[in-house]
Amino acid sequence: MGQGAVEHAGSAAPRRFALAWSSWASSFAAFLGLIFLADLQSGPARSLLPVYCEEVLQQAPRFSAALVSAQLVCGAVAAVAAGRLSRHLSQRQLLLLGLAGGPLAGLAFQVKAGWALAAIWSLYGLVRGLYTVAYQLFLLRLVPARHVALGAALGATGLTLGGALGNGVAAWALQRSGFAGLGQLMTAAAVAVFALGVVLLPKGSAGEAEARVAARGVRRRAALPGRAAALILTVRFLPTCYWGVATLLLPLLLYRATGAASTAALYGTVSLVFSAFCQLLAGRALDSLGVRRLVPAFVALIVLSSLGTAAALTRPAALFAAGVLGAAAAWSLSCAIPKLVSRAIPAEEQGHVLGLAHFAWNVAMLLGTQLAGALVEREPGLPFLLVGVANVAAIWAAVALGRGLRR
Repeated sequence: MGQGAVEHAGSAAPRRFALAWSSWASSFAAFLGLIFLADLQSGPARSLLPVYCEEVLQQAPRFSAALVSAQLVCGAVAAVAAGRLSRHLSQRQLLLLGLAGGPLAGLAFQVKAGWALAAIWSLYGLVRGLYTVAYQLFLLRLVPARHVALGAALGATGLTLGGALGNGVAAWALQRSGFAGLGQLMTAAAVAVFALGVVLLPKGSAGEAEARVAARGVRRRAALPGRAAALILTVRFLPTCYWGVATLLLPLLLYRATGAASTAALYGTVSLVFSAFCQLLAGRALDSLGVRRLVPAFVALIVLSSLGTAAALTRPAALFAAGVLGAAAAWSLSCAIPKLVSRAIPAEEQGHVLGLAHFAWNVAMLLGTQLAGALVEREPGLPFLLVGVANVAAIWAAVALGRGLRR
């Protein structure tokens, strides 16, 4: 081969890489911006719901707890429906359908009757379940397989930053015009986000329509590639049970151990920032090193955190460290789920499995929260001990799934 041919071959590789990058990176950037704005608009709804119920509706905390439980149940139902809808709708149509429910978050802060808020919040749970599955499936179709975990980590970071900024804007709006003004602002923002989605989201290809036709045929023949799906759902369900327990109890246990509410607030800030940083590192590592070793390691860290928390109830520093470790491991594991689905599940069934995974997440969060609330007064460390032991089974599932991927 002559020198000119060598130079041509050497220059062609960067050019092919640049063309491949430009073909999806701009669409991915628009997608990240859209989900950032969507969570900026909806973030205050989750954090301010208990405050609104108590201040405006004069309802006890158990009412807002019931609303959150209803949202989780409805989200679980919608997640399964979204998986099935993905066989008939394009990813763009499914995501726009989820974004169309955004105004419900703002409307919730404009009603004065408890029954009306319950109806709106249940419907909002359905929409959020649909949106969550649609956004994950859209990411799988948009990002090349070798970058899926990093893409999921970047998407989750966009959601976190959007929610954090949204709460800051909500604080400003509440000071100026109260909950009614905040609700109107959130409703207008949701309409704007939906309009941006119509403009920015790339349209599906002809191949995508062919994949939906193929998926309908697969559904008639076999519901799921069962073993791989069951293992993925186990890895999703059991660690999320830990997260439901930790989300409810760790701030409370830190407050009890130190007597200072500021410690619980500091834990929330440190765990959020550190987890977001670890998630980005995990996304990069999962794409470069693979999921076979890293996923069992993440679950093992959750077991270590659970058992460490149960043993550190009277030692604030150890309790704080165990909580931060568990949060980082749980967040890192969350960006591995799309990677596992992309590796282990055929493309025509990925929407179905993502829907079942979000169903498992909702049920596990509900179970973990209820377990924590029922046992914390009897023995504060018992919920963490139970979920820590249970997650040994999740380590086994992650190892078995890795062996299947290797074969």
